[in-house]
Amino acid sequence: MIRRTLLFRSISHWLAAALLCTLCWTCLPSTAWSNPTVRFITSHGDFDAELFESQAPATVENFLRHVQRGFYRGTLFHRLLPGVLLQGGTYSTQWKLKDAGDAIANEGDNGISHSKWTLAMSRTRDGASSPAEFFINLGDNSDFDHGPDNTAHFTCVFGEVSEGHDTLRRMAATGVISGGDFIGDRPTEDLILKDIILLTDH
Repeated sequence: MIRRTLLFRSISHWLAAALLCTLCWTCLPSTAWSNPTVRFITSHGDFDAELFESQAPATVENFLRHVQRGFYRGTLFHRLLPGVLLQGGTYSTQWKLKDAGDAIANEGDNGISHSKWTLAMSRTRDGASSPAEFFINLGDNSDFDHGPDNTAHFTCVFGEVSEGHDTLRRMAATGVISGGDFIGDRPTEDLILKDIILLTDH
């Protein structure tokens, strides 16, 4: 009888511990496992983007490094193709190209399509990803995806705009002109990226 009582108590204690562990696990904030989120603060309003760290780890790491050192502060969205993309990150408000360092590996074969509102890196002529320049897809651009018919000219999607689509619509409604290095795709007014800040870490 004593052995049965001790066994019952042992099992009860084990079940209680297991239940407590389960409750602790489920009660932890979901952000503990979420992707990092950043906020783009612009002259036309703000928008937020989730970064796909597991699918594009080197790209996200590089992007966040620039965010944390303030590289994007006071830069321009310098290129606009209405209905296609909005590009920025490397030109100052004086339209001077900033030195962002070396190009990084192109992780564009990660299987993520260039659907509307996704965030992607520009690419260099040799196929690497730009060290800092990025663009936002204003439409579905599957032509930029890696695939059997495109193994050389693809770009890397590394995030998606989750909040603030109206801000991007306002920016995309800006007209375009030719000027400087740009032929027919320079915004008619300065679209200023005031800063990018990290909202949630991984």
